[in-house]
Amino acid sequence: MENIQILSYGGGPVSTATGQSLFKQPRAVFAVAFACVVSFMGIGLVDPILPALSSKLDATPSQVSLLFTSSSPAGSPAASAPSPH
Repeated sequence: MENIQILSYGGGPVSTATGQSLFKQPRAVFAVAFACVVSFMGIGLVDPILPALSSKLDATPSQVSLLFTSSSPAGSPAASAPSPH
């Protein structure tokens, strides 16, 4: 089995097996990473205020769950729609 090490070479980490920088990725990789960060930040902002919203709106636990799901981009139907490509 080949031993692969990550080294700091010049401007960033380099895999010794391929010799390519780990930061030279397609734009789609960075777009997905950014979308994940934004999504988790949104969950972190919405989740703590749900009990206060449910008491102010006299909402049932099911309604609060639906509210939380609708605030997440992954929970919306538009996010799960197939791509036209």
